Amino acid sequence: MPMAGGSRWFRPDRTATRGRIRTVPPGPRRGARRPRRPAGPRSARRPARRSADTRPRDRTFRPVARSLPGPVRRRPTPGPSGDGGRRRNGTMAWARFLAGGAAIGREPAASIPRDRRLDVMRGLALIVIFIDHMPGNLVAAVMPHAWGFCDAAELFVFLSGMSAAWGFGRTIDRLGPGAGGRKILARLGTIYVWHLIVFLAVVCLVAGAMALTGDPAHSDAIDVDPLLDDTIGAAVAMLTLTYQPNYLNILPLYLVLLAAYPLIHVLVCRSPLLALVLSAALWRAAAHFQIDLPAGDEEWFFNPLAWQMIFTFGVVAGRAASAGLALPHGRAARAVDALAIAVVVFAAAVKLAEAGVLTLPALAPLVAMEFGADKTNLDPARLVHFAALAWLFLRAVPPTARRLDGPVARRLAAAGRHSLEVFAVGTILAVAGQIVMIETAFDPGVQLATCAVGIAALIGLGAALSRPAVRATPTAASASEAPNLATVSSGA
Repeated sequence: MPMAGGSRWFRPDRTATRGRIRTVPPGPRRGARRPRRPAGPRSARRPARRSADTRPRDRTFRPVARSLPGPVRRRPTPGPSGDGGRRRNGTMAWARFLAGGAAIGREPAASIPRDRRLDVMRGLALIVIFIDHMPGNLVAAVMPHAWGFCDAAELFVFLSGMSAAWGFGRTIDRLGPGAGGRKILARLGTIYVWHLIVFLAVVCLVAGAMALTGDPAHSDAIDVDPLLDDTIGAAVAMLTLTYQPNYLNILPLYLVLLAAYPLIHVLVCRSPLLALVLSAALWRAAAHFQIDLPAGDEEWFFNPLAWQMIFTFGVVAGRAASAGLALPHGRAARAVDALAIAVVVFAAAVKLAEAGVLTLPALAPLVAMEFGADKTNLDPARLVHFAALAWLFLRAVPPTARRLDGPVARRLAAAGRHSLEVFAVGTILAVAGQIVMIETAFDPGVQLATCAVGIAALIGLGAALSRPAVRATPTAASASEAPNLATVSSGA
């Protein structure tokens, strides 16, 4: 063989290991001409790219066939859903999730990012709640409750369940029930303190307005007469959450639901379908037998035994999202789209007929049925209407939608990430705005100005709380030791 006998281009090298003679390419030689490029396709004559790897290579010549270039297939990194962190939208994946759930501590959910739609919709819910807490104004007349059976309360409780699944559920999965329980207790204490602060601020506003104007309408709107008649007894009832004036009953509901989250988490981890069935049974039993928590001579406006249904619904949705599940597609999904649109149109027609906008005779019997009137026990029409709206929104706005990066969505998300603070300030501003509108005889200009100022204040508060706090600039003497400033971002 010419190549083995020391040809012009290759020479034998006996320095190889294992007693074999291997031919190696020679080094550069002066005056040597390089052979012509072999005939063939242009891709075969193209020189190979130099790799960035600088490790020493084996220079031994091995006449092997050149493999054709092709796409590089990478093995996906295992994620919480078992498929590389990608979201699954198959019907079988949903069936397995609803039937078996996930064992506690076996679903880290670390590679699935937080759904940005959660914060955006929670910020929008806070704005709607602020406007709804000022009844009688022009802007409240076009809020969701005027077009359907549900309002922002269902959205707020549902998103609270999703947020609990994302926050406290992940803590329980990663660090155990003890760490998750301590985190829940700390959050319960924070919510309770904010509830007392809002209560005292609202009472001071109403008492000041009554002292300045002498109009008892302010006390009737907020229902602070028990506090003015029996201050000590009302204060004790306030501390035990048995006295809840108007517009101050959402945080007590959230306290009870969050305290029950560990039990809901265990049930959802065992079987989400079983958790939903038990929750639905408790919901209907509480509504049928009129079981509610006491609030003095009355009962809670938001019955926790009924509203836990939509909270559990949110926990299951949050657990599914953290497990990498997405909404299914195909014919079944399109059929659900058509059904949801029909529910939304039906609800809008009934509410418009109730308001006198539509005067169709066929809608009169439907208006008399009072769909969604029982807000205390979460009327089934409210839950169905909310489920239809939630489905259509999730189908129309995927997690990667560009509109979620817009300026309006980013400002709403900033307010949603600090929902407790924004809700508390929004409640105080709503009571102040209601006082202003009563004193100005509900002037249209004052109504619009009050809503605009309040919305701007809430958006500004969310932006201020989301702004990272920068530490003090180091002096020149210590600049060389600490050249980088550390920033601390606000907690969600």
